[in-house]
Amino acid sequence: GSSIGTMIGGGPIVSFCTSSWASSGSWGQSLFLLTIMIALISILTAWMFSLLCKKFSDNHSPSTSYPDQNKEKAPPLSIWESIRICCQSRYLLLLAWVTIADYIAYALGELVFLDVLKQKFPDPRDYCYFMGQLSLWNGVLTGFFSLIVTPYLLKRCRWVIASLATPLCLLITEAAFFGALWHPSLASNLELLVIL
Repeated sequence: GSSIGTMIGGGPIVSFCTSSWASSGSWGQSLFLLTIMIALISILTAWMFSLLCKKFSDNHSPSTSYPDQNKEKAPPLSIWESIRICCQSRYLLLLAWVTIADYIAYALGELVFLDVLKQKFPDPRDYCYFMGQLSLWNGVLTGFFSLIVTPYLLKRCRWVIASLATPLCLLITEAAFFGALWHPSLASNLELLVIL
């Protein structure tokens, strides 16, 4: 669902709002259209959520008895207890460190990448359009990998191999990006840097 939202938001909506036809070539008009779209989608979401709540509250009265309602539930773990359990399991600790390192590397790489994009697209409409296209393809690739590649990896490989696929991809792409950025003859090639 989030991949579909990313594809729709990044593709057609941003493309429409930043187009010369809809925005009259003005960043202010593009920003206004994007704000209107966000407001309309938020209102639609709130309306659908209220319908959903109303439907569930009408269909499930408090007097309804469920088969496992009489079972005694274990109290939920506190955040500190959850962290303690995670630190005691070497598998969970490894996954936690892989995830944390992955997000740190992504955040640091993204800072430099966004600076390169600002150089490549000084016009805010062009920058917004490119980010929309990037979101569209991010959604397409995320959906593809989550529906096809990840299940295959989990069936064929040990969980360690599957969990290291994302950091490995990040390592390869960021190494290529920073390698080109630090290379004297490639650093000025903004198209190459954006592609990497």
